[in-house]
Amino acid sequence: MDKFYIPLENRAIISVTGDDRKNFLQGIISNDVNKVDAKNAIYALILTPQGKFLFDVFVAEIGDMLLLDAEKSRSAELLKKLSMYKLKSQLEILEATDYQPPIALLGADSLKGNPGEVKAFAADGIAFIDPRDAALGSRIIGKSEKILELLEREGYTKKPYELYEEVRVARGIPAAGIELVPEKSFPLQNNLDELHAIDFDKGCYVGQEVTARTKYRGVVRRKLYKLEIVAGTSASDNVVMFAGNQIGEIKSIAGKRAIGLLEVEETEKIPSGAVINAGTAQLKITS
Repeated sequence: MDKFYIPLENRAIISVTGDDRKNFLQGIISNDVNKVDAKNAIYALILTPQGKFLFDVFVAEIGDMLLLDAEKSRSAELLKKLSMYKLKSQLEILEATDYQPPIALLGADSLKGNPGEVKAFAADGIAFIDPRDAALGSRIIGKSEKILELLEREGYTKKPYELYEEVRVARGIPAAGIELVPEKSFPLQNNLDELHAIDFDKGCYVGQEVTARTKYRGVVRRKLYKLEIVAGTSASDNVVMFAGNQIGEIKSIAGKRAIGLLEVEETEKIPSGAVINAGTAQLKITS
């Protein structure tokens, strides 16, 4: 099997250090930070008090430091938000500019495992299976440029980011800034409960009440669906139609795969294998 790596230049690393680091994050993020240790990393959300998406983060641990893998274009906003919550907590929150952007490894048998599982990695880095879906491979976080040298010595080849998008879209994984729109998107609407982003048994965090109420009432009017383009072409934001009715919109496209945000009630009425339309494309809902 081919082994390749993809630099995730759209992500950045923030470090959180100090004795209060876990207690601090526990009251903010949607997942249980106590799951994070030398053997496990997590994926989590930071929400508004109304339960809407603000940021997504991967949380890993190296020594006495928590590393947050976050959206690069909004890292300054995230730092500001975390600093606002800091108050008198004994910790330091910094953009870790000495760390490289995360690197995704795909097609590597040696790094397959359970979501979130940490794997040993040399060259001052940490590797963990993507906590959302093991099909997304591993993520490496590290300081040293030796990481790239090591990967190439081990037979990995560099691939463009578009290949990562193909895997993401085919698996129906929402991305920050695309499906996950700050102050608009709701977690369960984007299937983030199924992607291990939320621990419904942990204590309170910002936005927890709305998220839990949505879960237990089962009221999700729109959600993401995986789609396959079987003919024609479409584009992001194209309206999705079935039997003359508008049922949603396309959010992402990569090759012949797409992600659509669709009305649940209307979508569940569509017969299995039936064709829906967006732009000039004919699409089918896939599992």
